[in-house]
Amino acid sequence: MWHKTTTHKQLDINGMTYNVTQIEANESFTVQNKEITKGTLGGFIDDASKLSSTFFCDEATIIVDSEIQGSVYLQQSMLISSHIQTDGLLTKTQLSFCTLKSDYVSIEATTRLQLLALRTTGEAFRLQSNGQLNDCAFHGDVDIQTTTITLASMEWSGKKFVATGTLHIQQSDLATVYWTSHDTTIKRCSAQLHTLSLNVGTFINCACQGISFNLQSATWHDCDMSIQSLQLTMSELDNVTIFSPLGQLLISAPFISGESFSLHFEKINKQLSSDSPLLLSKDFLI
Repeated sequence: MWHKTTTHKQLDINGMTYNVTQIEANESFTVQNKEITKGTLGGFIDDASKLSSTFFCDEATIIVDSEIQGSVYLQQSMLISSHIQTDGLLTKTQLSFCTLKSDYVSIEATTRLQLLALRTTGEAFRLQSNGQLNDCAFHGDVDIQTTTITLASMEWSGKKFVATGTLHIQQSDLATVYWTSHDTTIKRCSAQLHTLSLNVGTFINCACQGISFNLQSATWHDCDMSIQSLQLTMSELDNVTIFSPLGQLLISAPFISGESFSLHFEKINKQLSSDSPLLLSKDFLI
């Protein structure tokens, strides 16, 4: 459905030099609701033998040292030394040294998905598929709409993280301005979250930094929190340290329970158990 043209160029990518050729549709066909007419110019590739005849990409896309199996449309993307086995749509995505296997993916995906050693750069990562993500790094906003998903050895940085459904995260570094999720379990993670809103969650052996946390029905074990404003509702805390670096911490904590729950304020320890809002400041603690 497509072929190589006579348009060539040389690219230097991550210290490697690639000779690539532009592709062109040699008949009209459809890829993921994208109408490709005969004569449409596509992106640049190095080896046509590893690419599906039912795939296509726009002129801004580069694909080198990679394999694609399935009906996939790529736009404004780069694929380097990767194996893609899926149907779907990839937009503003860079995949380097990764394996992506799925029935369908769109970074808007809709079905079962497994991402291994995936690195993406772009404005947003959108996922609507159950599955697993391992050893991946995402730079941009994250929107996960799924029933159940497991994530391990991850790196995230962006302005917004939103997740629905059941989310399991472990051994990951998370950095985002706004985090909203439901039914979340986080183990052995480091998190820099400006604003965290969590409804039903479990944190185990985590270190969290942020400005405002609103936690409902949360369970915390062996955690450190450095924050300015904390709202806890129906929470259980076990061996948790809360530190306020700016000298004032607003805590609203009705119905909390647990052991070794302490507040650290300029090296002052305060055991805390409250059924009403408290304003903790230096004068109050002294």
